[in-house]
Amino acid sequence: MVKKILFTLALVALTTLAGGAQDAKSLVSMTSKAMGADQVKTIQLSASGMEYAFGQAYNPGSPWPGWKMKSETRTIDFDAPALRIERVADTPDPTRKGGGLQPGAMQQLIVNANTPWPNQLPIWLTPYGFLRQAARNDVTLGSATMGGKKYSVVTFIAPNKAKVNGYIGADNMIAKVETWIDSTRRRMWPLTSRRRSAGAVRRVGAVAGRRVHRHSSSATASS
Repeated sequence: MVKKILFTLALVALTTLAGGAQDAKSLVSMTSKAMGADQVKTIQLSASGMEYAFGQAYNPGSPWPGWKMKSETRTIDFDAPALRIERVADTPDPTRKGGGLQPGAMQQLIVNANTPWPNQLPIWLTPYGFLRQAARNDVTLGSATMGGKKYSVVTFIAPNKAKVNGYIGADNMIAKVETWIDSTRRRMWPLTSRRRSAGAVRRVGAVAGRRVHRHSSSATASS
């Protein structure tokens, strides 16, 4: 009798886990269809804003010093995958205090499939990139409340062993994608991408010792 009960409990647990994974995959598929993610091959994001030097404040009570960016354009190819970043720095503020390396007047950076995972995150933290990764990875399904609204949370484990969470609303649209990367302070540093509207993405996070805040964003997608 004991063996039979234990076997039944184990079978129920396995069935529940399999059902949860299937529900997560189904939600990913429905969200991809609702957002047209399967047809999107490339996107381009343009913005202006500030880049802040991580941990380089003038004194413990002052904010991180920033560099103003006149423009930044990111072109993402999801099939490759690849990312091209083109940046134009604004005139430095003469009153700026604190450390940090001043960006070049003009920069172009290329990221591809061979680039370390943390540097690929600008690709996979987009809603379309997250859905592609979720479709090819093992996923789990949870729930969370954000801003007073309930969301389904789809999660997969990234190559750096950190969770990547996608918050999906009742409209089958992704509202937020988040993950964590290692920092020099022996902790996991959060990265977040949020959907503001149908044509704009706001991203706040930290990559390679820099904290970035983009505003005045626009986005285009092509298939």
